[in-house]
Amino acid sequence: MKNNYINLKKEKKIDIVLTRISNMVNFLKSEKKQIIFGKLLFDKIYIDIEEEIHSISKNCIIKILDKNIEILMLYEDFINSNIALNLKKKFRNNFFSGWGKGNNINEARHNAEKSYIKNKETNTEVIYLVSNNSETILSEINAKKKKNIEIIEKLKKLNITKQNSEKLIELFKNQEKVSCANLANYLNISERTANRLLLKLEENNLAISNLIKINRGRPKKIYTFSF
Repeated sequence: MKNNYINLKKEKKIDIVLTRISNMVNFLKSEKKQIIFGKLLFDKIYIDIEEEIHSISKNCIIKILDKNIEILMLYEDFINSNIALNLKKKFRNNFFSGWGKGNNINEARHNAEKSYIKNKETNTEVIYLVSNNSETILSEINAKKKKNIEIIEKLKKLNITKQNSEKLIELFKNQEKVSCANLANYLNISERTANRLLLKLEENNLAISNLIKINRGRPKKIYTFSF
C-alpha cells in the first residue's frame, strides 16, 4: 500500500487519499504538506495584479481585500517559485509582506502576521518566513546587514528600542568604551536608565565591565559591548 502510494505520488496521480487502514494513518500524517500564508499590503492595487502574482506561481490561491492581498500555497510551491523575493523584485519597495508556515491555515496565518510586523519594522528591507519554532530571513542581504538585524533582534528581547539598538551597534562597531554617564548622554536618557540598560546587557553576556581607577573617589565602571 505504501509503495503504491509513493509511486503514484511521484507520477502526480494523487489528488486525495482516504483510508481505513490504521497503520497508514501515521504514515500519511508524516506526509502532510505544510501550508504557507502570505499577507501583503500594497500602496495601490493594480487591475492585473492577480495575473502578475500568478505569473510567478500558478499554484497559489489569491484573495484581494482592498489594498491587502492574501496568498495561500503549499510550502513546496513557495520554495520552488521563490515567490517572496520575486514579488519584492517585481514591486520593489511598494508593499509590506509577511510569510508564515504552519500545519494548517490558522497556524500559517498567525505566523504570517508576525512576519508582516517584522517586515514593517525594517521598512520592507527584510522579508521573513516565520514558523512555530523558527524565523528565516528570505531577503538577499549582505553579511553586515544580517549581523545588524541579528543584534537588533537580541536587544529587542531585552526591550531595547530599535533606535537605541542602532546607536549601541555604532558604539560596538567603533569599539567604544562607555561609562554610565557617557551612555546616558549619548542615548539622551537618565543615568539611572542607562545603568539599568548596561546591567541588563552584562547579565545577558552582551557587555563586559571593568573597574578603572581614578585620582579621586571610587573606581569608575567602564563597559565594552560584545554583540
